[in-house]
Amino acid sequence: MASKMSPNDGRPLTKFKKIYVEITNVCNLACRFCLSMKRDPKFMSALEFKTVLGKIKPHTDYVYLHLKGEPLLHPELASILKEAEEAKMEVNITTNGILLGEKTDLLFDSLALRQVNISLHALGELPDEARSSYLDAVANLVKKASKSRKFYVSLRFWLGNNPLKSFTISYLERALGVKIPDENTEILPNIFLSLDEIFVWPEEETQTSAFYGCHGIKDHLGILADGTVVPCCLDGNGKIPLGNIFQESLEEILETPRYRELRRSFSTRKNPEALCQHCSYKNRFSV
Repeated sequence: MASKMSPNDGRPLTKFKKIYVEITNVCNLACRFCLSMKRDPKFMSALEFKTVLGKIKPHTDYVYLHLKGEPLLHPELASILKEAEEAKMEVNITTNGILLGEKTDLLFDSLALRQVNISLHALGELPDEARSSYLDAVANLVKKASKSRKFYVSLRFWLGNNPLKSFTISYLERALGVKIPDENTEILPNIFLSLDEIFVWPEEETQTSAFYGCHGIKDHLGILADGTVVPCCLDGNGKIPLGNIFQESLEEILETPRYRELRRSFSTRKNPEALCQHCSYKNRFSV
């Protein structure tokens, strides 16, 4: 995370590598590996999203339409992408891929879209007869994206060696006409395969662990659909609210005692919050 001088008052301006903006917490699946939702369903309007962009733009160049929920469900997604384009912000979308077939043109029409992350592990929630058509839609988008080089695609399978992994890779090999190795790699121009183990959401983790490292508040923040600012993309139920972007500026939120204490604790390699103490995902980092 870098800093530069604020044009308004001369104080250092905190810059983040990315900020997650949850445009909806509503999803069209109820995946077993996903965190149970304990918040009221909410869609952030395009006007609210524009307000958010205005407040975070000085702090980042990249907005990720993800935290919880399925962004392709949003009825104003085209307007949201247009707002990002006008704000000169680059957008990453994480999707379960169910709606790719009907949303492909919308995605390719956007000039703001930088990357689409497709959670292929959603296959495990589909009936057998629906899996081929799902992967056909994924393959069609991949071929078009690779040919046009308009945006990147990350194909994510984060269920370890689940039997669906070999089925998924074999199907995509046939559909794309390429050999896909069993490793994280670029399988076509602009198309990447991301393989990983399943992880436990910190809210559902029963074990505690020491501080290993964390990218939360260091290179990113999250903003939930109701405007609640949280320290990382794994705080899916807003257990560590730092403020509300609709009620305060981001600069004000970054000066709150809770945020400052979190920064101080992380810098001394401590877990100040219960959610952080139960986060096993942080064990992957040594920052």
